[in-house]
Amino acid sequence: MKKCDCCGRELGQYDDLYLVNDGLSGERYECYNCHVDKLENGSETSCECCHELFDYENLKVNPENGIKELCPYCGKVWCE
Repeated sequence: MKKCDCCGRELGQYDDLYLVNDGLSGERYECYNCHVDKLENGSETSCECCHELFDYENLKVNPENGIKELCPYCGKVWCE
């Protein structure tokens, strides 16, 4: 049985489970409540291009403008 890495709640077969930072530093599984909370408080996002979930801190700097805005997975601007 999986557990939420944020709150520790055990997740059943029908609970939503979200993998955040897949293959990156801070990789974790989150339950629906923790996932929504992190999206709403602005610590986590998803890329509009590849739809991967990650923490804002994992965004990469765009060498063309010096802004931290590139998705760590697909390398495109994560949000237009």
